[in-house]
Amino acid sequence: MAVYLPSIKKAGNESRQPICQIKFMKGKNYHKFSIDQLAKDPWFQRWVLNPTKKDLLFWQQFLAEHPDQLEKVQTAKRRVESAAGSIQPERLRLLEKKKMHERLMEAVRRDRKRFKLRVMTMSAAATILLLIIAGIAFWGIRAPQEQSMVTLRTPYGQTKTVMLPDGSKVVLNANTTLSYSQRWEAGADRVVQLNGEAHFTVKPKPATQAKFIVMTSDLSVNVLGTVFNVHARKQGTKVTLEEGEVALNLKEQRQQKKPTIKMIPGEQVYFSAQTGQLKEEKVNVTAKGSWKDGIIVFDGITIGELGEIIRETFGKKVEFKDTAMTKQLITGAGPADDLELLLETVEKAFAIKVTRRDSLLIFQQH
Repeated sequence: MAVYLPSIKKAGNESRQPICQIKFMKGKNYHKFSIDQLAKDPWFQRWVLNPTKKDLLFWQQFLAEHPDQLEKVQTAKRRVESAAGSIQPERLRLLEKKKMHERLMEAVRRDRKRFKLRVMTMSAAATILLLIIAGIAFWGIRAPQEQSMVTLRTPYGQTKTVMLPDGSKVVLNANTTLSYSQRWEAGADRVVQLNGEAHFTVKPKPATQAKFIVMTSDLSVNVLGTVFNVHARKQGTKVTLEEGEVALNLKEQRQQKKPTIKMIPGEQVYFSAQTGQLKEEKVNVTAKGSWKDGIIVFDGITIGELGEIIRETFGKKVEFKDTAMTKQLITGAGPADDLELLLETVEKAFAIKVTRRDSLLIFQQH
């Protein structure tokens, strides 16, 4: 699928856009578009690949007004992203090799400076020999340690898409850490450690039946090949299953009656090893994983829960003037990667005033 973008693309130029452009977008009956029509629409493509603030506002309003269109929008969004291209595992390996080579060359340069004063009387041949030895020592001792584990971190307000060594795809939410072995042996179980939130699309291994295991501080998720979301924070871990089947091994508790739980699509399980709390329920899995597509769906959550999402995703402290408002249910949608636009949306949609004080956000009713 070819990707076409409007001539105005940079987010910094949205103030120059003519008003008629926004009116033009509002005049299009996007709710009647098919997935293919939506994916080929140039304004939709710009929102996916290089959005302006007006694009974000338009589409979050569209989803708030047409929540039934969310799945169609997400499918079209993935088509546009796929057509635009992504870094494949082989490319990632080449980049990693390049980085290792650069680190080796930098070490050799440092050693050259360090040895220069000591070996001024040595012959050129001896100097070259020492540099070779230094390079071999660095590669033989330092490199294996650096290659043994890969740790990826996302800052507040940003997501990251990663292709794992086995071809599985992971989308990391903001403020998340993922660790895994750089080299996975054929036939062996694939293990990753998660602190934060991530959406997994696991590549099955039917020939070897090698499991894919996600470890958190509360439980482990064991799968063969499936699509699921894991939210692992201080309070506990939530696992939401979209496709396939997974088994959860809960951290041992003396009073834990269900140490292992098998999930089916459409289910969400919450467990806290600290408190022993366990909750199983049916949920809208599309809404729960919408953050990876840049959208937060207020699927019957409370304002208090939204405050927790803001704290986790953007690193801001949230304070409520009236604690009763934390239980107020909200519905709709907002941007998952633009805090200011998200706050503006909440203020307008729910008659709430948000006072900004550096890293503190104060919520109060109008």
